[in-house]
Amino acid sequence: MRVLSPEEELQYLAAAAKESIDLADVATIMVLQGPRPDEVMSLEQAHVDLRNRHFTIWDTSAKGKSKNAHRKLKMTNETFRIFERRLSIPGVWVFPSSKNDGPRTTLQKAHERAARGKKNHNGEYEGGCRIECRLYDMRHTFATRFALAGGSLPVLAKILGHADLSLLMRYVHPAQADMDRAMEWYSSMQTPGPELEKMLLEYQDGKNQSEGWPRPTFGPTTPEKLAQIGPTRPNLRSRRIS
Repeated sequence: MRVLSPEEELQYLAAAAKESIDLADVATIMVLQGPRPDEVMSLEQAHVDLRNRHFTIWDTSAKGKSKNAHRKLKMTNETFRIFERRLSIPGVWVFPSSKNDGPRTTLQKAHERAARGKKNHNGEYEGGCRIECRLYDMRHTFATRFALAGGSLPVLAKILGHADLSLLMRYVHPAQADMDRAMEWYSSMQTPGPELEKMLLEYQDGKNQSEGWPRPTFGPTTPEKLAQIGPTRPNLRSRRIS
């Protein structure tokens, strides 16, 4: 598994565009939105809602890996532009096959040429971006970037089409530098005990709710349990990081 850096992403997509516009579009949607490659290639035009900027993955229970794979995703601006261009050509499929009436089912050869290049008469590879990766790594890249940007993990699981959080560890791959930055951020963002206690009490009293102050996802839910937090060392053991 590999998480591409922004520079590697640009290099790969440039090489992909030279090999196949289908590959470039599928890879771009994957790195921006996180779907599996077969989920993108099997999209029907009827399931792309340009007006509301949504696209539906696996519209029936007979399709997809599980019921959790059936989901509707909001388009990013770049994804919208890709779908808008593709839907300008009427048809059933967003990525139609050039061999039959169905959708495209594989991009493996185009991906290998984009990543490794092509063999010359001496058996050596030429061209390509020379980045060792799989097309599926675009999904890993999206998941890792989403998590490191502070995105909610339960929401990420839904976006990826997973039933629970346990499968996320296969997709999110933070580096040491990411962990270091996270700890520096957490250290700077900790709320002093007295202030935290005041925030929780104000929420229990109904203050700040009208201003959209979110309900705490950790700590006690009643004033009687506030003693568990203590004045200087809040108990964040059950806090959900989002």
